[in-house]
Amino acid sequence: MNILQKFSKITPMLCLLVEKPFTSKDWIFEVKWDGERAIAYADKNRVSIRSRNQKEIAFRYPEITESLAKSLKAKNVILDGEICALDRKGRSNFQLLQNRIGLQNEAEIQQKVNQIPVWYFIFDILYLNGKSCEEKPLIERKKLLEKVIKSQGFVKIPDFIDTKGENFCKASQKKGLEGIIAKRKNSSYQEGRRGKDWQKIKITCEQEVIVGGFTEGLGSRAGTFGALLLGVYDKDKLKFVGHTGTGFNQQKLKEITKKLQKIKTDQSPFEIAPKTNQKAFWVRPKLVAQVKFAEWTKAGIMRQPVFLGFRDDKKPEEVKREK
Repeated sequence: MNILQKFSKITPMLCLLVEKPFTSKDWIFEVKWDGERAIAYADKNRVSIRSRNQKEIAFRYPEITESLAKSLKAKNVILDGEICALDRKGRSNFQLLQNRIGLQNEAEIQQKVNQIPVWYFIFDILYLNGKSCEEKPLIERKKLLEKVIKSQGFVKIPDFIDTKGENFCKASQKKGLEGIIAKRKNSSYQEGRRGKDWQKIKITCEQEVIVGGFTEGLGSRAGTFGALLLGVYDKDKLKFVGHTGTGFNQQKLKEITKKLQKIKTDQSPFEIAPKTNQKAFWVRPKLVAQVKFAEWTKAGIMRQPVFLGFRDDKKPEEVKREK
């Protein structure tokens, strides 16, 4: 039995959203990568990469798969990290990654590899040579990670900052980064748990949302759509949280319109159907999108949301407002 067969359903540890950065000798601080979370299983040069909802995605990122096979210094490992596309300043960019997410055709994948390469930023090790590392303190897992994986090609082990979270947050803000992650040094790895040992501090606001409908496209958008109507789940009710008509080029408008037409329905999926300036059409709540926005209003509506792209690594029923 190989390592994938034995440990095939690992759910990544999650971060708790907090408002302010802090300084503490008991914590380390990392860049918050804006990409696709992925668990990698490397076993005797055989590599499998799974999204956080257990989809196999290694075939979609051949440059990472090849680099992992070459970088491994152990019999087998299970790793946690984030797959990212980088802009010209070296910052992770989810909109760029959208050109790689969801691809199935081998020829198209290879074309995109040359146009938009991606990197796997590995920040944790869960298993080594068949033995769990999850109960080891985080700082020990970091040292172990450096010994078994070499940063090369499209595989990177990112640096972290010790203690000085407030200074790191200020520096990250100047560089235009999305945010930072704080991790307690002595914390264990707790699969699927969103606890206080891992915390994220956002510099810019982002939110996963569900598309529940769209408005009629007019003028240059005739035949497509004007805006997407967005929601998040509150218990089992889909709450309307705003609409976005920005973040699309003409190609994206056409592609998204095709997706919307396939899931149209006569009934609004929202608990309370929103009032819109243009005629509204409803869709089944199947599509999960990522948006950035200025702030939440007192009424629970996102101010100035901008579409970044769709996600296929999260189930719609898991999408809730981050508090």
